[in-house]
Amino acid sequence: ALSEEGLDTATVIGVLCGAGGLVLSGFFATRQIAANALAQMNADNEGLSELLATARTLSKSEHPEDVTATAARCALALAAGDAAFVVGREKEETQLLASVGPEADACAGALLEELGDLAASACGEQRAATLSFDRPSGVDAARATAIAVPIPSESTPCAIVVLRMSDGARLFSDRDTDALATLAGIGAVALDNADMQHTQRNFFAHVTDMLVMALDAHVDRRSGHATRVAELANRVARELELDEDTIRRMHFGALLHDLGMLKVAPEHQRIPSHFRKHPAIGARMISPIRMWRDAAPIVLHHHEHYDGSGYPSGLVGEDIPIESRIVLVVDAFDAMTRDDDHRPARPVPEALQELRDGMGTQFDPRVVRAFLEIVQRGEV
Repeated sequence: ALSEEGLDTATVIGVLCGAGGLVLSGFFATRQIAANALAQMNADNEGLSELLATARTLSKSEHPEDVTATAARCALALAAGDAAFVVGREKEETQLLASVGPEADACAGALLEELGDLAASACGEQRAATLSFDRPSGVDAARATAIAVPIPSESTPCAIVVLRMSDGARLFSDRDTDALATLAGIGAVALDNADMQHTQRNFFAHVTDMLVMALDAHVDRRSGHATRVAELANRVARELELDEDTIRRMHFGALLHDLGMLKVAPEHQRIPSHFRKHPAIGARMISPIRMWRDAAPIVLHHHEHYDGSGYPSGLVGEDIPIESRIVLVVDAFDAMTRDDDHRPARPVPEALQELRDGMGTQFDPRVVRAFLEIVQRGEV
């Protein structure tokens, strides 16, 4: 072949080496491309995992403050920034709703108005807005690059702002913008849900207060009874280290425990056959209402006795809801230590002894011991 083509050995070797070099260069280039693609895929997967975890957290958030704080933490991770904020603008005033990151405090002080203007721009145009700063006063960095993404919430118009602080602060990529926009959409739903729950809680709290006031007016010489029972029940529940959901449920149950008395005529309130109906009546009154439904069993069973001698169901021991057992103890204490038409208020030591005497029969011993403990500490 060499003789026929007129090629010498050196030329063939050169061609083969060149081809080998090209193949080797292609291999390394392909390897680098694959490594970059794998790194980007890992970064995208991490971002997706962060978004999913944040979505789960936000779905359980009941307060707007929790939503904005969670959104800021997630934004900082997604965009690899040095500080992240949730910023609102109301009547031309900047409201810093949440901040997180190593540079957050310094930036919030030095750049608050700039952050507010950037957030207002993003909210006004309903799209991401970016800005590069020269060295901000009070911040140790030559450049600051910021991006703001609007949170399209009807209840709390605001924006997520992420800052990158360094001498060569790079611009935000389309991936950064897309990830933050997705976070903003999730945050908007969570903010509206949290605001709705807050409104519902506020409404039901005021309705509860109105019902308690009506009950105080309807039942003679019991003014403030429901409020005092709820306060004492909360103290006992915390002494027993019950969880917050149980305490919140018990608080409404304690406030409304005598609600059924509204349907007992004043002239019948001292007649046992009429009086004993009020737990069942009260439970029926609140059970159709979603916010109070969980409190209905507390109201129904707050006159059950630990030994089964109570009413209306004759439940025994642990079968009685713990909230009802607590309400029974503090209800009895408050009734004994207040003036009544038929008897004057009993001295506190005497009322406490009555609770001790009823341990294991009328009252849950564990609840009585917890109540005595807070009394001994001077909290009652």
